[in-house]
Amino acid sequence: MKEKHSDIIVALDMDLGEAKEIVHELGDLISMYKVGLELFLQSGKEILAFLHQEQKGVFLDLKLHDIPNTVKEATLNIISYPNVMLYTLHASGGANMIRASVHASRNSSVLPIAVTVLTSFTTEEWQEVFPLPNVHESAVALARYACNAGAKGVVCSAHEVAAIKQAVGTSCITVCPGIRPSGSAQQDQKRIVTPSEAIENGADYLVMGRPITEAYSPRDAVKDILKEVEQAKRHRK
Repeated sequence: MKEKHSDIIVALDMDLGEAKEIVHELGDLISMYKVGLELFLQSGKEILAFLHQEQKGVFLDLKLHDIPNTVKEATLNIISYPNVMLYTLHASGGANMIRASVHASRNSSVLPIAVTVLTSFTTEEWQEVFPLPNVHESAVALARYACNAGAKGVVCSAHEVAAIKQAVGTSCITVCPGIRPSGSAQQDQKRIVTPSEAIENGADYLVMGRPITEAYSPRDAVKDILKEVEQAKRHRK
């Protein structure tokens, strides 16, 4: 289970019953699911146990951001789940926090992934909160900072993938939310790209929720996206 089977991570931003239905419907098309705050706070261990039973990997997206010791202890709990493959912590939590988490996960195969700039931010909104350069430059700087502290990859917009890979190396795993097939509603994401654009930019994992889970046929939606991804891979070569 600790290996990559597909590029798509489906976000289970829903209640437990709906999540189980989606996983059953998608079957062998998807091998990893995102469990975020919404579902984890509702059902916690139950959803992780269910995904383990279904032999699915988990991207545990809790975005840890606290003092180093608290994050270290949280990480020790995270790596105790047998099907967690990736987990998130905020790059802005600082190098000591990141190092504490990396150290706690060092004897496991679970990879710490640092969140750079949420894809719900525009440059204008980002600069209202942080008196820093634009979103693109900030994401690259945070990626470099987090990877220097030991993070194995980053969560970023696909817009920033190429620059991040150039800055920190191609071994940096890039996990990209804000992916919308052509014609999909933008919803609360601001910096969005299509699946093919993300792959052509060098993204490793594409995180997609509502365009799949709210589709008339989630299974058909995934099949279409996977075809687009494969075409983009061939074009990239």
